[in-house]
Amino acid sequence: MLRMWPSLCSLLLLVPVLASNAEIKINSSKAELSCDTILIYAFPDLCDLEVSRANLTIRGLNLVYWRYRSRKVASPKIPVLMVHGGPAFSHNYLLPMKQQACRGREVVFYDQVGAGESSQPKNVSQTAPWLLTIPYYTEEVGALVQHLGWSSFHLFGSSWGTVVGQAYALLQDPRLKAIVLSGPLSDGQLYGRSQWDEDQGNLGSMPFHVQAVLRELGRQSAFDSALYAAEDTALTSFFTTRTVPIPDCFLKAKPSSATSLQIYVGMQGASEFTVGGVLAKMNFTPQLGEIKNPVLLTHGRYDTMRPPVIDAMYRSLPRVWRALLPRSGHCSMIDDPRLMNDLVGSFYDHAESKSLHRFEIPVEAANPDDKTLTLAIAVEQDGHVASVSHWAAILLSLVIGIGVGFLLPRGPTPSVPSFDGSRLSALRLPLAKQEHHHCRSPRSAAGLDL
Repeated sequence: MLRMWPSLCSLLLLVPVLASNAEIKINSSKAELSCDTILIYAFPDLCDLEVSRANLTIRGLNLVYWRYRSRKVASPKIPVLMVHGGPAFSHNYLLPMKQQACRGREVVFYDQVGAGESSQPKNVSQTAPWLLTIPYYTEEVGALVQHLGWSSFHLFGSSWGTVVGQAYALLQDPRLKAIVLSGPLSDGQLYGRSQWDEDQGNLGSMPFHVQAVLRELGRQSAFDSALYAAEDTALTSFFTTRTVPIPDCFLKAKPSSATSLQIYVGMQGASEFTVGGVLAKMNFTPQLGEIKNPVLLTHGRYDTMRPPVIDAMYRSLPRVWRALLPRSGHCSMIDDPRLMNDLVGSFYDHAESKSLHRFEIPVEAANPDDKTLTLAIAVEQDGHVASVSHWAAILLSLVIGIGVGFLLPRGPTPSVPSFDGSRLSALRLPLAKQEHHHCRSPRSAAGLDL
């Protein structure tokens, strides 16, 4: 057995080889990253997609949508509607989720009225005040589903889109099947408090001077100042999308027109560091028990939506699963498109086959409090790093270790040291379990919330 230790230790040298990188393509002349390149890096075999653009009219205003299908793979599965965040961001930052079309389902993105390429009415509070209410956005979902002629559909909501998703689910539309809520919130006040929590918050984890600066900016309402813009830009790269420099699809999605900014401020409030507007009074948590659909909650380890926000929803939903993406901020579809698409695709597939009792969250995405004590290593699978947990990892370690051990030079057998079994309980093994609410590196905070 002692001869196995150098063999097993040699595995540490092999793991980086097994987890070798996929091909990376960059344009060093541009100070930005491309979301298409990010997606192709995650899926080198990304299928050939066709996309069509169309529109429909709701309350006299134009809503634009895009339908994605694979050119080679049929689309027999239930389609999915992608509901973007903001409020008043456009759909563009969600585009890494178009990979779902390669799995045999139609994927539809749309820009909510007042955002992106949809109508931009001026003086929203006077000409289209419904754009400053939550119920209107469920009307968009229902109208689009009706227009598309869908008899059933899944819903994917991101950030503010998770609020729309909850509101729509409470309408009990029998056409709605499974729901994924990415970076979700159900209680505006809890969201605000959680950001500033000294133990679990993002803003609460910032250096004290930065916290004071953020609070003073809010007190002065200095949201158009150079300092606020600098803080916002930096904090966006910490907790909103950790893919830096900020990629093109996120930059294109940000509200920039007078209309989209009016909607954003009216719904979210002027400050990124507190919650205001309509969302300040929003609380769906007491009603979540009425949602009958299966729901998958996904959030990033560095997400602006902190653990107390996710915990409240997890405790309240009757049929719910949760996944923590370990390398992601708020926009997990940008920060980790491979894991995100795999989770979402698997969840929808299990829902359609009525086998959700067999749906499992991968070890690397398990909530730290839900994880059993496991040993995990990274191996390459179809050109991508994948986690192999517990017994599979141990077996692979033994096989490789023993094999390499036979190739190593044989020396004299070392003497066996004495071992006190009574001290075994004192060993501290740095395995997979970790405390997610003490994510203090980097000490960071939220930027733009979607």
